[in-house]
Amino acid sequence: MPAPTPQFSSRRRHLLRLMAAGAALPWLPACGPLPLQQGAPPLLAGDLLVDVHCHAFNAADLPVRGFIQHVALHDDEEQVVFATMERSLLPWLAALLIEFIGSAAKSARVELEEIDSGAAGATKAASGQRIEDELVRALLAVFGMPSLGLKNLRPQDLPEDEEGRKALLRAIRAETGGDKSLPGILNEDEARATARSLLSGLGVIARYIRWGATLLLDRRDIVARLLGLYTPPNAKALFTPALVDLSLWLDDEPQSDLESQIRVMERIQRLQTTAALHCFVPLDPWRQLIDVSSRQRRTALDLVRWAIEEMGFAGVKLYPPMGFLPAENSRFNLSYPERASENPLFPLYLDHALDQLYRYAAAAGVPIMAHAADSNGAATGYSGRAAPRFWQPVLKAYPGLRLNLGHFGGFEHSLMQPPAEDWEEMVGQLGAAWPDDRVFADLSYLSELLPGRDAAKAKHVRRQMAGFLARHDPQLRHLMYGSDWVMLGKEKDHERYTETVSRELAALGLDTARSKRFLAGNALRFLGLHQGQAGRRRLEDYYRRHQLDAGWLQRVDQYRDS
Repeated sequence: MPAPTPQFSSRRRHLLRLMAAGAALPWLPACGPLPLQQGAPPLLAGDLLVDVHCHAFNAADLPVRGFIQHVALHDDEEQVVFATMERSLLPWLAALLIEFIGSAAKSARVELEEIDSGAAGATKAASGQRIEDELVRALLAVFGMPSLGLKNLRPQDLPEDEEGRKALLRAIRAETGGDKSLPGILNEDEARATARSLLSGLGVIARYIRWGATLLLDRRDIVARLLGLYTPPNAKALFTPALVDLSLWLDDEPQSDLESQIRVMERIQRLQTTAALHCFVPLDPWRQLIDVSSRQRRTALDLVRWAIEEMGFAGVKLYPPMGFLPAENSRFNLSYPERASENPLFPLYLDHALDQLYRYAAAAGVPIMAHAADSNGAATGYSGRAAPRFWQPVLKAYPGLRLNLGHFGGFEHSLMQPPAEDWEEMVGQLGAAWPDDRVFADLSYLSELLPGRDAAKAKHVRRQMAGFLARHDPQLRHLMYGSDWVMLGKEKDHERYTETVSRELAALGLDTARSKRFLAGNALRFLGLHQGQAGRRRLEDYYRRHQLDAGWLQRVDQYRDS
């Protein structure tokens, strides 16, 4: 096996990789299915859509400081971002977002109490005012008088480059129509006007701010937004939002503990009437080894079993770019965070925790979804640990395991100089080695194909995708649809994602059978939702226990041979 240190630092899905600003929707438009564009392909008119890779967390579920700095706003020196703006503003943009969303989202425990008590969520007007006020406060904390004080950042956390702060304020004023000749500070009136402009603006920075505003909503409102955006008209849909546990690797704890996140999302699952919702539970192997060593009443793996067996969850999410390989960590001399590397047995413990998960998942028919893009690493070089080739020993050791390698389709490594093997080719090789229903991949966050993007890159993706299908998956039995929302929400025209992906596949000349496999059939096999499969039995038991309508499962049976 090749050495696990990555050779490339291309991060296609970083937040700062947005294209030139264009028309944006008003902040948080009303939910509801989007009408099909004239001439849209018939793929969206099918009777079932499965969004197998999406998210519905809010800021209270995230280690905000680490998430913004290392996952959403990682400053890759080789990445060309904000071509018309100074690079020095990027750390200050991270500081503004952290100050904005750091502690204003509702915790999972509080939201669960509200749901169980029958309390209605905040009105749209009330949520909008609260979010505007938080943004005003954050703008004044970063750009106002020093005496205001910070709420979510310590003074020592602020970047030292004063020119970067001024550059960000100039960029904000340029987007919002403010006077760029004013001093590099804001008064309260200007901060209020700036906040309102950003929350409804047309520019790149405004999209970041609106994305941050979405993370301040209640989870039930985020779910409603997800279903409203991506449920096609006249169709049933299943969404499988994935929770994440990134805290230890990012050294920053969220407000909401994982158990309370599972509980509130389980309750939200039961509230749905327009589409089905069944979440993925995360497993961090580092947390598992800490829980075992500290003799926690319920370890991370115990939470996984509980979520799968009792709470209606559909599968498990792993996030290797945080810093671990899917297997055989102890074979390589890898770097780890300092507080972990103090223990020489740390790699061995990671392997043991992961083996425990795979053993359970293979025996119980639980699918695993993994981040498999060269992006979102918690430290330099960590994103390369998500490469699909590192799953080979896992698939070999656990014959019953079903795996989804997330974020397929960018074909970015063949664009590097010199060109290298695309990770998508690794997926194809794994599929050839295990041709049964073992290896899947989803096309979530394939932003290269959204309207108005780089035409050359879009052409490259189309050409490479056609070649991949011809070589590795001519019957399209392994690729699946996914949106990656709420993360996709930072992209211009993300509302058109389902339509866009369907159009692109239609342009490849797919017949009805292959289209149905991509939009639903492959995901149903991956999730194990056909009659007689373990996932189906668990969901049927869950529906019976809670006296829920399981009618949508009847449509699953129509895809048995797809």
